[in-house]
Amino acid sequence: MIARVQDTIERNGGETKALEKIGRKRLAYSIRKKNNGFYVSIEFIAPGGVTNELERFYQLDENILRYLTVVVDKNVLKARHPSSVQSEESRPQVQTKSEKSAS
Repeated sequence: MIARVQDTIERNGGETKALEKIGRKRLAYSIRKKNNGFYVSIEFIAPGGVTNELERFYQLDENILRYLTVVVDKNVLKARHPSSVQSEESRPQVQTKSEKSAS
């Protein structure tokens, strides 16, 4: 599933910057009768339309219980990576976190 998300990002002109598999964690409350979830954080740079396509994919997939898409401000990017942001200022960076059911 992670490979499919990365493929969607790259197919639409984006680039994956960081992928962190946080792992299986207990949920604070049951979601669809699931008590555990597998958390993944993907940081990527892509045109604006990619987020709509990814969120549609997340909604249609039964294995994804929750997701969060965050557009990171340019000032935050400058603080993180001062030299690499100058060439990428025109493209917004988006970070997505999703959790899958641990079936």
